[in-house]
Formats: sequence, structure tokens, C-alpha cells
Amino acid sequence: MSRIPQNKIIFFITSVFDNPNSGPATFARILHKYFTRDGLNFKIITSDCDKPDKNIIVISKTRIKSLVYYNLWKAAKKEIKKYPDNDIIIHFNNSFPYLFFGKIGDKCIIQVNDYYTASSGLYQFKLFRPRPFIRHTLRKFTESISIKKADLIVFNSYFTRNFLISTYNIPLLRCEVVYKSVDFEKLNFDHLPEKINDILFIGNNYYIKGLDILIEAIALFEMPIILHIVGPAQLDDQLNKKIEQLPKNIQIILVGALEQENLYSLMRQVKLLVIPARVEALGVSVIEALGMGLPAITSGSGGLKEVLEGYPDICSDENNLNSKHLFNQIMLIFNNYTQYQALFNKERNKIRIKFNAETMVKKLYALYHQ
Repeated sequence: MSRIPQNKIIFFITSVFDNPNSGPATFARILHKYFTRDGLNFKIITSDCDKPDKNIIVISKTRIKSLVYYNLWKAAKKEIKKYPDNDIIIHFNNSFPYLFFGKIGDKCIIQVNDYYTASSGLYQFKLFRPRPFIRHTLRKFTESISIKKADLIVFNSYFTRNFLISTYNIPLLRCEVVYKSVDFEKLNFDHLPEKINDILFIGNNYYIKGLDILIEAIALFEMPIILHIVGPAQLDDQLNKKIEQLPKNIQIILVGALEQENLYSLMRQVKLLVIPARVEALGVSVIEALGMGLPAITSGSGGLKEVLEGYPDICSDENNLNSKHLFNQIMLIFNNYTQYQALFNKERNKIRIKFNAETMVKKLYALYHQ
């Protein structure tokens, strides 16, 4: 890995850093860890860090959440003026709305973390209420402006890249795919299920991640099932009503947000991860499960096919968006669990190589060096 010249400074702009349940925040923490280790001139500007070091610049939070993007952009613009003789790379940890405010630095890279913003918005729960509709429209507008102004766009899956190229008519030469990684140093234990028929669901936006589909599926079971729901602190009335109508053999544990170490501990104990997502750019939670050897069932939406390449079709079947089909798939794994667990244990090393932090960092080094 060739050294990046000392006169080149990378400013990484991210609205999230400490947040334990955010994929972009996990990405930011991994970059900070590895680039600090390597002595790179890599500085982070964020509003979400309680214990910053010399390489992290923290701005104040804002009462209006969306205003933080402008304040981060303004802070970056101010900070780079301190280095008039340096080659400045600005890497935004979002594709919106930063470059709407204008280009700064010598080279602007934007990170596209999902394809939801570029979509028609049909997946947004209650989208047709005025406020969500306006918010989504503004996000898509500012993203389209940022995409046009960026020197380089980094996508976290080929599906997301192809979707945005089609939506915004982006030249392929300005696009790169860098898979988000998992810090497998923290994921240093095996999947050893201690519980019987426990299912794990992970996702902050439970509608997009398909929690309603999963609840309809487990309602069909006659044997005892425990579903652990990690992510949302509370559910809406419609979903709570479905849960109330579940038979007595089904137990729901609403776990809420979990720190990474606690999440990994829970993953170690359950029997199966099920995320029948309607939309998924990559699926970091699925990568974490596979890296541990935990069997997983998804819908195969978006980048999930790339993550589950080489695994049985059952793991990434788009028909899993149908609750009756999903029930049959879960039952199939439970009935042949020893076979599936052995397969997932065998494949986990491939996942640890493909989505390794060193692999991701090496590719970013090359992009920064250009």
C-alpha cells in the first residue's frame, strides 16, 4: 500500500460517529481507527462524538436536525482555510445535501450509503403524509445536486451504484464501489446457539426491514418461538395490534438499541437471523451474522444478493417478502438446522475476507492517492 503524501489532508465529514446503531457511524469509526493507526492526515468533522481525539473536530448539535449538514459543511470550509498549501480531499459520509451548499477543497468525494433517497419513495412508511413526502423530496433534490458536483462517488454495493447511475444519469468513470466492512476483531467468537427456536430481527426502520412480514410469518408456527427485535425503541399501533394477536406460543422481546458488543453476544446465542427487507443497500447486520456463522434469511433485496453470493437460494429469495413463503423457509432451516449451521460455519471465512476492514481501507487509500 503506497504512502499518501504528507501534504495531502483528508477531511471526513459525518453527521454520525458515536451512534452504535448507524451503519455510516460504524464506517466512520473504522476509518478513524485504521487511518489513525497508519499516521494518515485524516481528520473527522462531526457533531456526534463525546470523546474526540486530536484528529476529530466536533461542532455543536443543532435543534433542527437537518441544519447539522450545513453546519458541518461550514465547519469544513472554515477548517481547510488553515491549510492553504495542502492538497485537500473532502469525503462526505452522505450523498446529500453537502455539495448543494457548494464544492470545497481540491477534490470532493461523496459516499452513497443507500438507494432509498434516489427511489420513488414508495418504500417510505406513511410517505404520503405531507411531512415525510416533503422531507424525501428535498433529500432527493439535494442528493441529485451533490451527485452532479462530486468528483468521485463511492457506493457500498454494485446494486446501489447501478440504481443511482440509472436514476441520475451518472458517468460510470466517476463511480467506485467500496464494500462497507465489519471490524471482525470485535467479532472474535463463534455462533453457539444456546436457545431453542430463537429468531433475531435487526433494523431501525422496521417497515423497510420487513418486521411486519416476519411477524405474520411467525404467527403461523405451532411450536414455541421467541423473536428478539433489535433497533426500534417502540412500534406503531398497527404493528402492536399484530403482536397482540399472536398465539401464546410466540414470545416477542423488544430489545431496542444495543451496543455492538451486546448485539454480538445476542447473535451468538440465537438460532437464526431473519431480515426480509423491502430495501437494503448492503446489509451490515447480515454480514456480521455471516461472519459469526449465524444462519440468515433475507429477501435478497438490493445489495443482499452480493453479500449472500455462494449461499443457498433460501437465504436471499425475493419470495421471502411473502409471509407464508417465509414461514416455510424458516421451518426448513429449523428442521435441518445441523446441516445449515455447518454450511454457514464453513462459509464464514469467505465473508471475513470479502468484507474485511483492511480490504476496505486499502481501496480507499488508492482512491485518496489518485
